[in-house]
Amino acid sequence: MAWSNGPLTVYHATTGLSANDIEQRGVDLTKCRLGTDFDQGFYTTGIRNQANLFANQKYQDEILKYNRRSLAHPLHAAVVEFSLDRGTLGRLDTLAFVVDRPDWLEFIQHCRLSAQHGHKPSGSYYDVVYGPVSNSRYEAIPGFEQLSFHTRPAIAILRWVDTHRGNPAL
Repeated sequence: MAWSNGPLTVYHATTGLSANDIEQRGVDLTKCRLGTDFDQGFYTTGIRNQANLFANQKYQDEILKYNRRSLAHPLHAAVVEFSLDRGTLGRLDTLAFVVDRPDWLEFIQHCRLSAQHGHKPSGSYYDVVYGPVSNSRYEAIPGFEQLSFHTRPAIAILRWVDTHRGNPAL
């Protein structure tokens, strides 16, 4: 089969309440957490099984918080599917880590631990960052990837396709 440079499909793992919000209002970067692998951003993956796993984990975590009365009921696990144009993605200011090299680890430590947010010395963000997923011990999780969106121009290229609700299959 010949390369067509067709659209890229990515998946965002979440729960029902957040999926509803994304469908109704779009992606809101101010609702994204600080101190994550690539700092505050909207995280996706091109691997559907990874998104299913993370959605189910997120649902279980939120159920525990709900049972402690510190969070609203998450409804269910959800995976939000998006499509984006590769050419448009290629024109964005992008940082990519193909493997878990020392610079990947330094970047994650900076993003998770720095009191100053932003990727660059100016405090600004790359539009998009791609690389391996890190666990709590700063080790790459084999076979997992993440593509995070950090600016409004980056969010603008995401096109909602579908929301897979319930207990996404593993």
